[in-house]
Amino acid sequence: MKLISMTDFVLLESSSVKREIASQYNFALKVGNYAKFLRQKPERWMFVPCDEKGIPLEKVSSYHLEYGRTKASELRHAKYLLAEEKCLFSSIRHAENHNMIILGHRVLFMGDTILYKTIEELVPMLKDSKLELPLTKTAINLITKNAP
Repeated sequence: MKLISMTDFVLLESSSVKREIASQYNFALKVGNYAKFLRQKPERWMFVPCDEKGIPLEKVSSYHLEYGRTKASELRHAKYLLAEEKCLFSSIRHAENHNMIILGHRVLFMGDTILYKTIEELVPMLKDSKLELPLTKTAINLITKNAP
């Protein structure tokens, strides 16, 4: 699943709704959860693995894990993997030297400046740029929580 507009989501979900009450309840839950999801203010941790302070973490190279393994590198790797599981989107690039988070050629964050007020504001930019923003399992679980 990828990030799409609320209208597209409702149409997609409604095409699978049967006349059963349980199915209609499931549909209402998903639509409500997706609306809440879209209204969230974007934060760095949603796009790239970050520490508790919202600072992007550097991925430990496979070379260091294979040949230069230390307790410190193992701990950094474990923290990175835990933070990566919390991300809501995948396929995002972090330009560390410029302190930017980039999707395609579009900047989402520059330093402490967030260029979009809600996740929903990303959708038109994605369509205009012909980009896709895949959702992670964590995001899909948020959208489908409490739905059978």
